[in-house]
Amino acid sequence: MKRFSIIVMLLSFFTIGYSQHGWVRQTGVFWSFSEDLYFMDEDTGFVGCSSGLYRTTDGGQTWQLIPNIIYPANKIAFAGNQVGYVLSDKHLIFKTTDGGATWQQTYDFGVFELIWMISTADGNNVYAIAGSSGSDGVVYHSTDGGMTFDSTASFPCDTCGWYMRVYALGSNTVIISGADRYVFKSIDGGNTWYSIFEADEAGWNIMLYPQNDGRIFLSIENGELWVSANQGESWNYVYFATSTGVAHLRSLNFLGARGYAVRKALFPGNIRRYFARTFDNGHSWRYSFLPEPDIEIIYFINQNVGWAIGDNSELYKTTTGAATNSFIFFQSKNTLNKPINDFQTTSDTISVNLSGTALFGPPHIVDMRVTIDTVLHPQSSELELKLIHAGVTDTLAFDLTSPGANFIHTVFDDSATMSITSGNPPYTGAFQPYRPLAQFNGMDLNGDWILEVYDHAAGNTGTLNAWGLEIEYEDNLLAVDRDSPGAPESFALYQNYPNPFNPGTIIRYTVGNLFNGKTGRQRVSLKVYDILGNEVATLVNGIQNPGTYEVEFNASGLSSGIYFYTLKSGDFMATKKMIFLK
Repeated sequence: MKRFSIIVMLLSFFTIGYSQHGWVRQTGVFWSFSEDLYFMDEDTGFVGCSSGLYRTTDGGQTWQLIPNIIYPANKIAFAGNQVGYVLSDKHLIFKTTDGGATWQQTYDFGVFELIWMISTADGNNVYAIAGSSGSDGVVYHSTDGGMTFDSTASFPCDTCGWYMRVYALGSNTVIISGADRYVFKSIDGGNTWYSIFEADEAGWNIMLYPQNDGRIFLSIENGELWVSANQGESWNYVYFATSTGVAHLRSLNFLGARGYAVRKALFPGNIRRYFARTFDNGHSWRYSFLPEPDIEIIYFINQNVGWAIGDNSELYKTTTGAATNSFIFFQSKNTLNKPINDFQTTSDTISVNLSGTALFGPPHIVDMRVTIDTVLHPQSSELELKLIHAGVTDTLAFDLTSPGANFIHTVFDDSATMSITSGNPPYTGAFQPYRPLAQFNGMDLNGDWILEVYDHAAGNTGTLNAWGLEIEYEDNLLAVDRDSPGAPESFALYQNYPNPFNPGTIIRYTVGNLFNGKTGRQRVSLKVYDILGNEVATLVNGIQNPGTYEVEFNASGLSSGIYFYTLKSGDFMATKKMIFLK
C-alpha cells in the first residue's frame, strides 16, 4: 500500500532586481507618464505616453517612437489589426491603416475642446467624448473614418461630464459612462440616448470594460462588479470587493473565464494597486502585489503573455501569466479612539486565524506593509511605534527628529524609497520602517499582531485612531510518495483554483530540476480520475523543462462529484482532490 504524507513547501516569487511575481521590467525606453497600452498580438503593441506614441514589433525587445504624432498620446483605439486611431493632446485625431506603421492626422477638435476618449468598433465609425467637471459632456460621431466629426444629441445627464468614457459596440451602437451613477446607450449613432444602468448612489465613478467575446463588465467605485451579455440591456451581479480590502477596478480584460485586473485600494492611506486574477468569470479573485504601486493598465494577449504599465513610466511584461501562489490578507481597525498618555504604552491587536487543512499548511509570510491611519499627537517625535508578532518585535518608528504632529495615511513598506527617519510629519505616504518588516518573512501569519505606541516624553497626549495590516502569504503543500526514495521537494502539485468549480479550474504544478540523479528536462504526466479510479482526462503527457506550469481543466460533459488529479514523473507521484459542482 502506498503511503502519502503532506510536506509544506514555500515558494517565493519575489525576486530582487527586474522581476517580481512574474513581472519583468522592460529597459531601454523612458516611459514618461503613460496613458494607454494596447497589443494586437504577442509581437505588435503600442504605448501612449506624454512623450508620444511608441510601437514594438518584436514583443517589446525594441520600441520606436512614431515621429509625426503630437505628444502626449492619450488614447489608442483599434478595429482589427490594421485600422487604428490615436487621440493626441486631448484634441487631435491620428489614423493608421497599416497596423500602426504609419500615421496621419485626420481631425483637430481645437485646443479649447477637451476630448477624454475615442472608440471604434468597425474602423469607420469613430466616437469621441468631451466634457469638463459639472458639464453634460458631448459625444462626437464620425462616419467617414475620422475625417469629420459631428456632435450627437444631448443625453439626460446632469453631472457625469467629468472623466467620461465612450465605448463603441458597433457602427451605430455606443455606450457612455462617467463620474455619476448612470450609464447611457444609443443604438442610432447618438441621435437618441437612454439609461441602461443606475448605481445606488450618486457620485460613484463607473468604469466599463467591453470584452472581445461580447460581454461588458461594469465596475463601480464602491467595489461592485456587474456583467452584461446583451450589450447592456440587462446586468447580472458578479462580485462585491469590499470584504477583501480592495475595490475599484483600474483595468480589466478577460480570456474566457479567466480574467486579469488592476484593483486600487479601498481603505484610506493605502496607495498601492493590486494584480487580481479570476478563473470563474469574476465570481472569486486572487490578489497579489504588482511590481509598482501606481500601475494603472494591464493587457493580456493570452493566459501567459501580458503587459502592465503605470504612471511612473515603468513597463512590465510577464510570460508566465504573472502566476503566483500568494494571497493577500487585509484587515484594518478604525475609530479606535485609544488615548496615548505620557510614559505609557497604548496597544491594539489584530488577530489572524487562517487555519491549515489536510491539504493546506499554515500560511507563511512573503511580504507585508503596515498602515497607520491615524495617530494624532502634537509631537510625533515623542512617539515610538512597534509591531509585535509571535515573539518578534519590529520597530516601525523611532528616533524621529522632525518637529510636527501626527501620523496620517502613513504606510510602512520595506520597498519604499524614503526612511521614516528622513520624513516629516504627518508622514503621509510610504516609508521604510526603522527596522525592516522582512524579519517577519517566512513566519506563520496566524496569531496576534500587536501595535504598540509609546510616548516617551511629558506634556503632550494623543490618540490612536486607526491602523491596518496588508500581508502577502503563501500556503502551498507538496504531497510526496514515501515509497519513492529520494523524492525531491522541488516537485510540487498545488490545490486547484477555484475549488469547488464549475466548469473550469486551474491546476498548478512545479517540475523539479533534479530527480533521481537526473537534471534538466523531465517526463511529466498530469491526469484526472473519477472517484472510481477511471481516467477521465490527460492534461499533460510529455517532456518539460524545470519550472512552474498552469493547465486548465474543463469538466463540461462530466457529472458533478469528486475527482482526483495526479502528477507523475519517474517515481514521483502526487495526488489531490477537487470538487465539480454544476
